[in-house]
Amino acid sequence: MKLLLGQIVNASSTLGRLADEKLPISESFKLAKLNKSLASELEIYDKERIKICEQYGDKDEENNRYNIKNQVEFEKAFSELLGLEIEMEFKKVNLTADIKITANELMLAEDFINFEEEKDNA
Repeated sequence: MKLLLGQIVNASSTLGRLADEKLPISESFKLAKLNKSLASELEIYDKERIKICEQYGDKDEENNRYNIKNQVEFEKAFSELLGLEIEMEFKKVNLTADIKITANELMLAEDFINFEEEKDNA
């Protein structure tokens, strides 16, 4: 499946939080494998993000932050980084209605999970 790096970055915290939920073993295994493969992409992303910060800013040693000098060029480079296509093979994680997840989290992670709604017994 082709994804944008930004999709991976946006979904990472939700998928990490879901790893703390009690899931069926098959789904827990899929989630663990998915998080492991995303971790390598996120590690590369983080190194590239720091390079961009160093290129367009100076590090403020007190706050351990970067003061960006050229905001336009920085945003252009950062957008380019987030727009990179990543090819990944993974199985989506199936979540059931008893898993607590916010609508925002669901939207951020929708490329990685299937959400099964409760079935009416009526």
